[in-house]
Amino acid sequence: MDEKTKLTVYKIKLLAEQNPEFYQEMQKLFGKTVSASDVNMNSKISSDIEAIRSALEIRANPSITYSFVKDQRVRDQLIIDNLRMENAALCINDDNDLVPDRRYTFCVNAFYQIENILNYFYYTVFPEIDTLLKEIEYFTEDEGEYRFKRNGKEEDVSNITVAHKINAFSNSYLYLPSERFLKWFMIALKNVRNESEHRSYSIKSEKDKQPHLSKFFERNTFNSVSINLISLVNAIEAKLKNPDKKEEKEESEIESKSTQEKKCEVLLRGEKVRLPDKLFAKIQHLDKGAKIILTVIGKKIIDVNEP
Repeated sequence: MDEKTKLTVYKIKLLAEQNPEFYQEMQKLFGKTVSASDVNMNSKISSDIEAIRSALEIRANPSITYSFVKDQRVRDQLIIDNLRMENAALCINDDNDLVPDRRYTFCVNAFYQIENILNYFYYTVFPEIDTLLKEIEYFTEDEGEYRFKRNGKEEDVSNITVAHKINAFSNSYLYLPSERFLKWFMIALKNVRNESEHRSYSIKSEKDKQPHLSKFFERNTFNSVSINLISLVNAIEAKLKNPDKKEEKEESEIESKSTQEKKCEVLLRGEKVRLPDKLFAKIQHLDKGAKIILTVIGKKIIDVNEP
């Protein structure tokens, strides 16, 4: 599906969430029924959005209503950040001539939503701190120097750095081909947020110390960032509804192997990935091209066996 079609679908979804009558008609059109509680919930959120817009004197409409977030305080903050994000995009006709402050305001508020919704996800799915820490540890153990290590001061999800939460969520849940880019999207916005706190105009300069951020702005528009954010939020909403991760068996083969270094690369869903070192002993007798069966949870390989 191309970006224009995706954006049209998102706009229809947004209108349905904001307008109960339109929502009911859409449900009738596609042969589904809607409960009174759903209509009341959407009506309440629409009312909340209008109140927030008025209080903040914001003209923009939200691109995401976060109707699936049950905690109103969290939902209100997400809506506020979303409105501030979209407000920064108003009255701009040419994405190539954007004022740097507007781009930063847009992207920084987009990242605030990412950080907040990730916190909400992990708090909701892993309410016990020890279970949460084990989850973050498990799904960042292959991140090298960026793997999560406890410091003994973690009391809740807010005490875990957002970089670790991004890596863990991506490695655990975003394993479909259509979702893989979202990890790098989140990391890029995190870098923009970090840079915005120090030097908001130097991003324009070709002498920028971090040229990858300049490239991010060259390749992305208000529209593309908004669409990617919506895709991420939709993925998180889906995982909230069905967070259980099940072991899956994947047919694979050995792509490369170094007996001396005890390293091996295998194919996982068409992508070359490194086999965890602790599993190398199980395939060290096999040659390149040998068929194997991987046991995976999300994107993480937890076992390997011969067919």
